[in-house]
Amino acid sequence: MSINEIEQKILEQAKAEAKKIEQENSAAIKVLEAAQTQKTAVLKQQAKLAAEQKIAAVKMAVLVPARLKAKKNILEEKQAIITRIYAEMGTEKNLTKPEINRLREETEIAVAQVLFG
Repeated sequence: MSINEIEQKILEQAKAEAKKIEQENSAAIKVLEAAQTQKTAVLKQQAKLAAEQKIAAVKMAVLVPARLKAKKNILEEKQAIITRIYAEMGTEKNLTKPEINRLREETEIAVAQVLFG
C-alpha cells in the first residue's frame, strides 16, 4: 500500500467517524430540544396558573370590601327609610318617642319571628 492509499484510508475512516459523531450529536440535540420545549411548556403553564391565582386574589381583595361597603350602604338607607316611616306614623297618630320606639321594636320582633321562625 502506498502512502496516498494509507492517507486516503485514514481520511475515509476519519470522515466515517466524524459522520457518526455528527449523527449522535444531532440525535442528542433533538432530545435536548424536545426536553427544552416540554420544560418551556410546563413553565408557561405554571406562570399562567400563578398569574390567574394572583388575579383572582387581587379581584377578591377589591371586590369583597366593595361588596361589603355596598351592603352596608343599602342597610343604612333601609334603616333611614324605616326611621322616616315610623316618624311619620308617630306624627300621624300623635305618638310620643317612647311609643314610636316600642311600636318599632314590636314590629321588628314580629318580622324577625316570621323570617327566622
